Amino acid sequence: GLAAYSLKVDAHGMDGADVSAYSPLQDVLAFGDGNVDDAEDAAVLVHEYGHALSHSALAFGNSGVERRALEEGFCDYLGGSYARHLSDYQWNRLFKWDGHNEFWDGRVLNTDKMYPTNLVGQMHKDGEIFSSALTQLENQTSRALVHELLLGSMPFFLPNQTMPAAAQIILETDSS
Repeated sequence: GLAAYSLKVDAHGMDGADVSAYSPLQDVLAFGDGNVDDAEDAAVLVHEYGHALSHSALAFGNSGVERRALEEGFCDYLGGSYARHLSDYQWNRLFKWDGHNEFWDGRVLNTDKMYPTNLVGQMHKDGEIFSSALTQLENQTSRALVHELLLGSMPFFLPNQTMPAAAQIILETDSS
């Protein structure tokens, strides 16, 4: 039932910038054109759709530095899981088409960063901690199970939530 409504998509949005976003105020997924067109990378599409899923689960619930990192992490995980489902090639690299090139370093799904030691207060860098934990969980269980747990947990990811609190919610979702 998450995001069970129409979304507008602008494959050439963001005024040519090399960035993509979901706008909850307009219910639009906008993809940038800078360097590599973001809409050409399926992981970017799924990542941004993850933001729409999160917003539909709890509108405007992603306030707070660590909560934003959580959302970036689970959106990165969803994009990476989808891409890995298609091909195991460089499975640990997120945004293989749009990133990991001369334009942008991309992100990874198997960082060795640890919580809270390696938090830097930057949602994309900190999000790698959570996406890597979800990816490791998928490696140990199954893609279907992790998706079910994550999507079932989303309505309970509250503003200013921490990563340990989110992990506890996922455990409680599994128990129920």
